[in-house]
Amino acid sequence: MESINSSKNIIIYNTIRRLGLRPNHRGTIFIVKAVQLVRKNPDIIVIKNIYMEIAKNSNTFTPEQIRVAIKYAIDHRNEQKSIQNFKEIFGYEYDEEMFTNKDFLEELARVI
Repeated sequence: MESINSSKNIIIYNTIRRLGLRPNHRGTIFIVKAVQLVRKNPDIIVIKNIYMEIAKNSNTFTPEQIRVAIKYAIDHRNEQKSIQNFKEIFGYEYDEEMFTNKDFLEELARVI
């Protein structure tokens, strides 16, 4: 199990920002938490389990609200930044289909 320190959080936030997501958006904050969970516990591979785990740590949001917030953050990113930095971050050509909650979280956790 890998621990997440502040320097790793900075890397996560910088990568997300380079992909055109707004770092202070609620959905982006949930993305960071999801990546932290996957990095800490690689056994959590089912996306619904990630939403439920984040919701457990938040008394305010349900798993469905977390899913919707992440989807909104991904859908409303700066697409030009995504296209520009995609290959450098993920190592392959830009793929619009990768910007679904599941694929995005898995790939982001992989490269961080």
